[in-house]
Amino acid sequence: MTDARRRDASFLRDVRAMHEWPLVLFTTLAIPAAGVFAARLVARSFQLLPDGTDVALEAAVLALVAGLVASTAHLGQPRRAPLALGRLGRNALCAEVALAATLVALGLVALLPGPATAARSVALDAAGIAALALLATLGLVYFLRARRPWRGPLVAQPMTSGLAAGTIVVACSAGAGTVSSLGLVLLAIDFALSVVSWRAYQRDDRFVPVHPGIFEHRGLLMALRVALVDLVPAALVAAHLPLVAIVPLGVGIVIDRFAFYGVAAMRTTEGEVAHVERLIARG
Repeated sequence: MTDARRRDASFLRDVRAMHEWPLVLFTTLAIPAAGVFAARLVARSFQLLPDGTDVALEAAVLALVAGLVASTAHLGQPRRAPLALGRLGRNALCAEVALAATLVALGLVALLPGPATAARSVALDAAGIAALALLATLGLVYFLRARRPWRGPLVAQPMTSGLAAGTIVVACSAGAGTVSSLGLVLLAIDFALSVVSWRAYQRDDRFVPVHPGIFEHRGLLMALRVALVDLVPAALVAAHLPLVAIVPLGVGIVIDRFAFYGVAAMRTTEGEVAHVERLIARG
């Protein structure tokens, strides 16, 4: 078997063995869903949307519910999922679950038939705030110094990619050029973060890849992520095709979340000892 075939076989084996798939699904659904609520709040705060413009809120709520349900598959005993709230205020994971549930509740209140306009507006604004907090928490929950690349600029990318996705969805409905321009700015910021964070994906012998087969393909995964999340959607939005841009951006977020978990590497004591020994040997 050639080296290329061995690498491909190792990649497929690690993909099948990944236990993080429920988290990939949850974050893939939560990021654009929260982005819709957050982008609506941002756009309306800067008066970039005409009154009465509400976009894909029902789909966003359904996506969040589906993501939360899928995330329970990552638990040893799904019926114990409520225990995830046991350290609220002291643990980012608890905050993530609480914010996602709060966003669903606020979204449902806003979508109830016949609520007063003022009450609905308050619920949607509160949902936007919860969505921004959720996007921030989705990055911070994995800020673990012993894991690479779960730190640095990467922690901000759920916010940038989610807001960009939500802004493009809003632009599709509102037809507002200023909203599309905001989407381009967000995609540019996300691209810059990807460039800066690329160093986190370089091999460091002090860190052992959790999924070695996937880690070997990190360059391809990151190239696909940047192309589908940033470059292709930006070109389509600039060409006044925001509806078409949603497709590659959605696929890109899936790849982004897969790469996030699949390319993770862990700092080990053995790796640190070997690193020190190499430094001593050099002189």
